[in-house]
Order: sequence, then C-alpha cells, then structure tokens
Amino acid sequence: MAGAFVRLGDGLIGLEGAVDHRTDEFAGGTDVRTWPITASLIVRPLPIVFAAAGLGWYNTTVDYAGDALDDQTETNMGVSIRSRCPIAAGAHAEPGGRRAVSLRRLRF
Repeated sequence: MAGAFVRLGDGLIGLEGAVDHRTDEFAGGTDVRTWPITASLIVRPLPIVFAAAGLGWYNTTVDYAGDALDDQTETNMGVSIRSRCPIAAGAHAEPGGRRAVSLRRLRF
C-alpha cells in the first residue's frame, strides 16, 4: 500500500487530506485496486487525544485478465469518524483508537 497525506494546523483544530493506493493480485491475473481519497476535520483537545470526522470517496477497480470480461470500477462515498486516546494499562499507557466508516454507493 502506498499513499500520502497532508495535515494543516497543529492547535485545537486541524484539517487532513489523504490519498492511498493498494493493489491485490489474484490467481489467473485478476487485480483489484483500491484508492480512497479522504478529507477530515481534526479536533485535539489535548496533544495526545484527537477526534476526526470527514468524507471519503472509496474507489475500487477490478482488472480482469484477458478480454473476456470488461474491467469494473465502483465508487462509494462515505463518512468516517476516528478517535485516539491513550488507555491506561497498569503502569503503562497503551495507544488506542477507534475508527468507523459508513459507505453508500454513488451512481454517475
């Protein structure tokens, strides 16, 4: 998987944009490529705690080997929420986080 992101703002409020790319190869020469494009608003009430909410366009392309089947691309739009807060575990703090994504299909 490869990707890039940009974060703006290091105070209480920030913005983040990201693009990722992943290719999975299957037997018979079929490849599945996914590339989400996301934008999020980040709130940091403390330096070690954050919550983020944003929109994402989640694209998936199936490239079939040969000419028998046409390649297919599907685009879904989704809302995501993320959070991170260290969780106390005895004398140590463990990083912990939660993520949820809700997708619906867009038709062009």
